[in-house]
Amino acid sequence: MSFDYGAEDPTGDVNLSEITARVVEMQQKVRQAEELEQRCKKLRDQITHLSSVVIPELCESANMSDFTLTDGTKVSVKSRFFGKVSEENMDAAQQYLEGVGDGALIKRQISVDLGKCDEEQASRVHEALQTVDVVGEEKRSIHPSTLSSWLTQQMESGADIPTDVFGVYRKVETKIK
Repeated sequence: MSFDYGAEDPTGDVNLSEITARVVEMQQKVRQAEELEQRCKKLRDQITHLSSVVIPELCESANMSDFTLTDGTKVSVKSRFFGKVSEENMDAAQQYLEGVGDGALIKRQISVDLGKCDEEQASRVHEALQTVDVVGEEKRSIHPSTLSSWLTQQMESGADIPTDVFGVYRKVETKIK
């Protein structure tokens, strides 16, 4: 609904001061919500700092990784490793993984652009791919969760892996239950 404020009031009941008051109220609530969001972001940042830096450093200096508070709260500090293999490092990553018997971590996808064709043509191409060596575009990747699990296992076991090839970084987190 829109109003032409230059025209006469078609309903005779429009209370512009009430509308103005509700718009002002809405603006105030929007500002309050933005302030709360900023406070929440600041609190989340402080929680992250406590969880990933302060508590883990204190626990490491006390040679502790998990413990229970007197009220029964269980606290544990866990390290996980993450990474991402770039396209330029994929050959080196594949060579390393195959060398240690973990080549199956790499997912391969081969696609062939058929352009516009009907179902019969697509079916023939599919059959041909099964019997003939057809060159298509190959994409290789390692699923992020799979890579994280593998990296965490390798790093915790003390394996000497090429961290630059796998783009390895460590994340420490405090869990409270």
